[in-house]
Order: sequence, then structure tokens, then C-alpha cells
Amino acid sequence: MHESVLISIVIPTFNSAECIQNCLDSIGRQTFKNYEVLIVDGQSKDSTIDIVNSNIETDSRIYISSEKDKGTYDAMNKGIKKSTAEWLYFLGSDDELYDHDVLLKIAEVLMSTSSDVVYGNVKVEGNAGWAEDGAIYDGQFDTKKLLLKNICHQAIFYRKQFITHHNILFSEHYPVCADWDLNVRCWALSNFQFIPQTIARFNAGGVSTKDIIDDDFGNDIIEKFITYSKISSYNKLKQVIPSERMYQLRKFRKYSWRVQIDSLAKRLLS
Repeated sequence: MHESVLISIVIPTFNSAECIQNCLDSIGRQTFKNYEVLIVDGQSKDSTIDIVNSNIETDSRIYISSEKDKGTYDAMNKGIKKSTAEWLYFLGSDDELYDHDVLLKIAEVLMSTSSDVVYGNVKVEGNAGWAEDGAIYDGQFDTKKLLLKNICHQAIFYRKQFITHHNILFSEHYPVCADWDLNVRCWALSNFQFIPQTIARFNAGGVSTKDIIDDDFGNDIIEKFITYSKISSYNKLKQVIPSERMYQLRKFRKYSWRVQIDSLAKRLLS
């Protein structure tokens, strides 16, 4: 591995032969070169590994491991552990960096920021359901916005020391929304910095864009937020919880503001 690598680009793959070369080409064209590419493969049966190995022959910054895994988020967790860089970035095998200068512009921010998480936008390619084809998703977030929608992992960079210090990993309990859960946890622990820049082209064809409902996370998000944020004040909580999520507060009868919650829930549901 290289010394003082700034960015680890983690790419989970499984039978990604049709798209992985375009993904790697978008990285190879970057004017910024201080990165490593960690391909975490789930024992692909097609030519994914051969394609990656052919790239490794001409670029020593690319590494691949291939073994059975439990899915995308398991592979991303393995990438965290394998990373040697200061910053972590997760890119889908069917996604691409937006242009050849994007990492250079990001690196300038990463080398000077005091924040542990830096994020921008993605351009959506295809109809994702939650965003139309060609949309730039999705600007600056606050707490209410994050509790309603996620920041795409293709648009976000995490300081590795922060991630490892807090032992933060993607939860395999959430097969679709583990990255959203991770972002809510990070939000509770540190400051995020938004930069008005498009980071990647997000291909609206992966599992996160299909018509799949991650019921467990949808039911858990407010409880997770309260747990991660350690909020004990009802007045503070009601200021940041979006109205669309307030009904979930009825579950938290162990809190001292139970009566206030029940009263508010009745008004919202009436």
C-alpha cells in the first residue's frame, strides 16, 4: 500500500463485468492521483476479476480481494478495514466520478476541513423513483431533511480516523438502507460539511433504487436518531423531528415526556 494516501475509493463488486471498466476509467482519468482503489468482490462468476486484474497490471493503486460475503454492505465494511487512507469514499461498480477534476477539488477541501464528513451532490442517471433522470441530488441537508431522505454514499467522504474511533460500520441488519443508518449515526457524532459540487454520476439501476421497502429501518429511524443523538429533551426533539415522522414517537414510552408525546400524537392523527 502507498504511504500517506489521502482517499480510499472502496468499490463492492459482484458480477460487475458490464460496468466496472467504465467505473475504473472515471477514476483513472482523475488529475488528482493520491488515492487507492479497493475492489471488494463477492466471488463474481463473470469476468469481473479478470477485468480488474488487467487494470492492476497498469495501475498499482488498484487492489482486489475476492471472497464470499453477505452483500454490498458487508463488502463496504471489509473495505473500511482494508483502507490505509485518511478519507473513505464508496462508489458503486456501475457509477462513475462526475468529471476528471472532481477528486482534485474534493482533496483541497479534505486537506483543510475540520469536519469529519464532507458531502456534495450526485447526478442521477435514469429514473430512481426518488429522483428523476438528470436530477442533481440533493443539496445541503439539515436534521429534518436527513430523517426523510438520505445523502447518497456516492457523494460523501468520511474521515477514517473518525469512523474507526467510534467503531462505525454499515449495519447488515438493513439490506437497503444501511448507508442511511450510518449517516444518521455520523450526523449525531460530528459536523458535516457541504460543498456545492457534483461528485458522481449515480446509475439508477442498483438495489437502492428498486421498489424495495426496508421496513425495519423505516420503523427504526427515529429510535436510532434518539439513541445516536442521546436526546433527552422533548422540546429539543420536536424541533428537529419532521412532522412526517412524529407518529413514531408514540413508541418511546420509557421517556419522561411520554404524556406530551401521546398528546402530540393524538393531535397529529386527528
